[in-house]
Amino acid sequence: MSAGLWLACCAGDARADLARAVLSVEPGAQIRFVDDPRAMRLSFLEEEPRVVAAAVGLSASGVSDINLAAALVADGRARKVVLVGRSLSGSLRSRAQTAGVAAVIDLDTIPARMGGAGPGGTGAAADAQPASEAYALSDITPMFDAHAASDARTAPGAIRKVGDGRRQPAPSVRAGERRRRVDAQKEAPVLVVSSGRGGVGKTAIVATAATVAASWGMRVSVVDLDLSCGNLFSCFGLPRGAALDGAVGSGGPMPEGEEWMSHGVAAADGVTLFGPCSRPELAERVAPAVTALLDAAAAESDLVLVDTSATCTDATAQAFQRCSRLLLVHEEAATFIGSLARVSALAVRLGVARTRIVRVANHGDRHRSFDLYTGRSEAGLETARAYRVLEGGFEVGELLAEGNVAELARIESDFTVSVGRVLAQVLEELGRLPAADGARKALEQSQPRKRRFALGRKKAS
Repeated sequence: MSAGLWLACCAGDARADLARAVLSVEPGAQIRFVDDPRAMRLSFLEEEPRVVAAAVGLSASGVSDINLAAALVADGRARKVVLVGRSLSGSLRSRAQTAGVAAVIDLDTIPARMGGAGPGGTGAAADAQPASEAYALSDITPMFDAHAASDARTAPGAIRKVGDGRRQPAPSVRAGERRRRVDAQKEAPVLVVSSGRGGVGKTAIVATAATVAASWGMRVSVVDLDLSCGNLFSCFGLPRGAALDGAVGSGGPMPEGEEWMSHGVAAADGVTLFGPCSRPELAERVAPAVTALLDAAAAESDLVLVDTSATCTDATAQAFQRCSRLLLVHEEAATFIGSLARVSALAVRLGVARTRIVRVANHGDRHRSFDLYTGRSEAGLETARAYRVLEGGFEVGELLAEGNVAELARIESDFTVSVGRVLAQVLEELGRLPAADGARKALEQSQPRKRRFALGRKKAS
């Protein structure tokens, strides 16, 4: 693979301008265009690490250019990453520098035409080809975190040409190694629930959402990424979780593909739980395998829910990058802004598109109005949808403490109905809401009914 190869991502009618920008910094470069941000990141898994450069800019819609550029830098597989645009602001240049982007190119400052840059030109840009001709996306191994993966899995010569000109992975250089192909249209949504502080109720939301989704007929995988001290298993009445350090072992081969599913435990009907570690000191051993686990869960389930720790770890960062939606949970009180803003800003730096970030206000008071616009000035929260989960009363804490989330999911408390409604709205937005009557009812529910317990919840005799 020549050192002058670039992969470029932009709108279809902007290819000539992007090629002109690339040639201004590397004359004679060979450029191949990729159609969309996800394909761009996946494409680098086919190339030898740090040999091919990346150019991003002039996109029409979807993931912002700066977010994609930051994600490519974080993946660590590009030789360098440049951002291209017009009339670029100082703020954007500063964000690019912070993210590690090698150069920011303003098209207004370079000649309007360079050899090979436009239609009919003679030069490297004339060899540019659309992604549909260069790549078969269904044959590309899913993205994984560069810090967690071994370069040996993408060794030189791992790609071969076939008769129709499509590029496909060749047999692995490791004996017995298998690579799972992922059809993005069939993957389960991965909903990552996080916060900037502990005690906001994200574990209760994850456990309840998992049980509600299972009641809709969905196969749910729940992953506890508080690898050291997570207690999600207790909500399901389990004495312990599925020890992920046992799955990873001590230096042997890690599970691949559906093999991961055998390391989960049945937490409830339709719910499989993964994590945490059996011993806190083993968390660092498990962290590099998080993306592979989430990939496997997404391939074998209808929904993946991820509970994270209150602090950002390598495992949490991988989950952020892998998520379909990032749900940031906070108390409804105004004091939440500081901690939430730090998490949302981190997510943006990790390459999470702002359109994937959701704000969830927990412990809401039905008698008070809900401010949909609080925090909109913070990085990552500018366009975040805001949802509300109402306070459910003391029975919520009682049932969770007893490990009886199944009963909690059956009762129509404000909390349970609110969680179901938020889950249904997010899945509807992703186009993955099941056809079950319960799911449709949750989506259409406008105001949960208040259940009052005058003498407390009646316990079984």
